[in-house]
Amino acid sequence: MALDERPRPGKEPVITPEAKAWLVSLACDKAKDHGYPHELWTTRLLARHAREQGPAAGHGCLANLVQGTVCKILGQEEIRPHKVRYYLEKRDAESNRRWRRSCASIVKSKS
Repeated sequence: MALDERPRPGKEPVITPEAKAWLVSLACDKAKDHGYPHELWTTRLLARHAREQGPAAGHGCLANLVQGTVCKILGQEEIRPHKVRYYLEKRDAESNRRWRRSCASIVKSKS
């Protein structure tokens, strides 16, 4: 018997794979889409929402979900709903010239 196959001490996990998938899907939505004033989820808000709405969505195992478990589940999937990656658009020289001409014509028209 390999070490991985031996029974482990502690409580068996009770959150179903379907409930985890629901939580991950929820984390990919904007909090604002679910009636919150925030644009992004915090793990605390996500845990509270999952506790309140998970059982109604058929995931009773989420009724006692805590923030730490949310962090573990999202970490396993490499999802960070509280972090947004920004990027800068790289423009070529021609688009920069067009942009400058456009701005110059707007300035001229206002004078």
